Amino acid sequence: MKPPALSFANVRHDYRAGVSALDGVSLDVAPGEIVALLGPSGCGKTTLLRIGAGLERQSAGRVALNGVTMADERAFAPPEKRGVGLMFQDYALFPHLDVKANIAFGLARGVDAGPVVADLLRRIGLAGREHDYPHMLSGGEQQRVAMARAMAPRPVVLLMDEPFSNLDQRLRRGMRAQTVELLRENAAAAVLVTHDPDDAMAVADRIALMREGRIVQCASPEDIFRNPVDLFAARFFSELAEIPAQVRQGRAETSFGSFAARGLADGPALVCIRRDAFSLRSEEAEFAAIVRAVRFLGDRRLVVLDVDGVAEPIEALVDARNDVAIGEKVGVSLDRTEVFAFPVA
Repeated sequence: MKPPALSFANVRHDYRAGVSALDGVSLDVAPGEIVALLGPSGCGKTTLLRIGAGLERQSAGRVALNGVTMADERAFAPPEKRGVGLMFQDYALFPHLDVKANIAFGLARGVDAGPVVADLLRRIGLAGREHDYPHMLSGGEQQRVAMARAMAPRPVVLLMDEPFSNLDQRLRRGMRAQTVELLRENAAAAVLVTHDPDDAMAVADRIALMREGRIVQCASPEDIFRNPVDLFAARFFSELAEIPAQVRQGRAETSFGSFAARGLADGPALVCIRRDAFSLRSEEAEFAAIVRAVRFLGDRRLVVLDVDGVAEPIEALVDARNDVAIGEKVGVSLDRTEVFAFPVA
């Protein structure tokens, strides 16, 4: 059995006394696997990436590549000895070098750069642009060159820090797909740092959701979305209607219905409903609501509902063909797979 391409074991990092950027993080990235480090600003995801690259030395714990220790309490290998590829948020292309020289920059001396660069340019759709300079490229083209430069030495693992954040939404979708394709072609393991759940879901085989220097949940995109471990995880992936509830014998009782609350002790809780869980004018309506506001969003409508017994309006995303009017009374049913119950913190 192959060792992990990249392994963090109980990694801690303290920037100063009493302030931990990382608090005992353990994570293995298998060969060929793409893992996203996802979380809000300041959660420690970029620090963990920099430690993996050798740009920072952890306060405690072990970092290994292909089973070989790169950093622990006794040893520390600098970045150039690790065989990792780095791709930064601003791409960091050298403005005075053309595309060919930028891509070839990380290759070892004596390697014939011509065939390597030509093959990568073909695969990223920039064949014939080897003599262009970075200022002659669009943002998406710069991103592709930066990835080609990182991939040229065929690294053990590619570390990417917010690689899509400078792109508009349309270009972003295309670049995410192209990034995955290039990584798969090279059988490269990769770690992607992002604060955007859409980026993580579109690219990663597994998502490690981080908060305050710890991994809260690590699972496949579908599993982490379908089965959030706590309220923080549920909130991170979608907008929620949060309804006060009281748990009694495994059921969360609300003013408009009862919901499963397996594993929760009796007491106060929150029932959390995703906005696309609602169906309006359903023949099997579970409760009634009054339409307070409607916003057309293209293929969806955002409908704001007033529900008896619920203090705050509830936002529902429904099919755009479901045309309702302000002030209309509608029957509402719920997709129970999009409803979660969590204890009150």
